[in-house]
Amino acid sequence: MAGNKRWSENEIQSLRKHYQGTSIDDISRILPNRSKASIHKKASDLGISFKWDERNETIALLKDVLQRLERIELIVNNRSKRQTIWSKQDIDLLTDNYQTLSDFNISQLLSNGATRSSVQSKRLALGLTKKRGKQRNYDSNLESYIIKHFPEKRAREISETLELQITEVNDCISKLKREKKLGFIYKK
Repeated sequence: MAGNKRWSENEIQSLRKHYQGTSIDDISRILPNRSKASIHKKASDLGISFKWDERNETIALLKDVLQRLERIELIVNNRSKRQTIWSKQDIDLLTDNYQTLSDFNISQLLSNGATRSSVQSKRLALGLTKKRGKQRNYDSNLESYIIKHFPEKRAREISETLELQITEVNDCISKLKREKKLGFIYKK
């Protein structure tokens, strides 16, 4: 935009011709080197008033309604929680595959655009819980040996002595700690 640039005779004629009954956006396109504020100021200086008629008022109201609808559409499309519509086929796909596929992988297969969290929510609402991995039952000899020797011997030494993998020993140690059968004695 040019600042303090004199108005040419052609610009003034265009302004006189189009100011009444034409939107300011259209006038800005006709006079591209002029800002909307300078167009209004020059029209005021020339004594040209903007004339509203019913057609212009209807157009303004329609523009306002369109802007409001666009805002509503943005809010609806960008809301964080959107409702997922579950068809019978989508529910069948979920119930058939929830044990073997992750919730994310199931969401990729569904036709309803569900997210991983909505698949998880629907799965739990249907009472479909995933089976946990194999729960190892440790024999009482292993547990008693760990309880007796753990503070002095580290997990690696215990695994070598009992000829077990270190992960099995660590899992058993974690289980004993959860059950509060294994702890440390702190001296004061």
